[in-house]
Amino acid sequence: MATEVRRLIFTETETSAILSAYLATGSSTMPRGIVMDFKIVKEDPFTIRVLIQASDGRQLNEIMEEVHVTAAMINFCMQSRIPLSRKAKKRVKKLNSGIALDMVMGKV
Repeated sequence: MATEVRRLIFTETETSAILSAYLATGSSTMPRGIVMDFKIVKEDPFTIRVLIQASDGRQLNEIMEEVHVTAAMINFCMQSRIPLSRKAKKRVKKLNSGIALDMVMGKV
């Protein structure tokens, strides 16, 4: 059986906006606010440190694990009506040109 692979690539600016929108939903335990910047801490498992401008004006550094980054990107795709396979395994990866959401269906 063939393996299907899809990759969505987001710039750093797009990723910051996607993470901010995810924080606004209240779906994570992180404080609501605007993501001002992020740095990749670890590539496997994918982990980032985000600088958040909280609604009360404080700037906070928080760690965001791959599960939350992936959830943020899936949420963005759903809001933007970008079709995603429910069965595909989804992973986030660092690229030179930004952050990728990889989706794989079938045996690898």
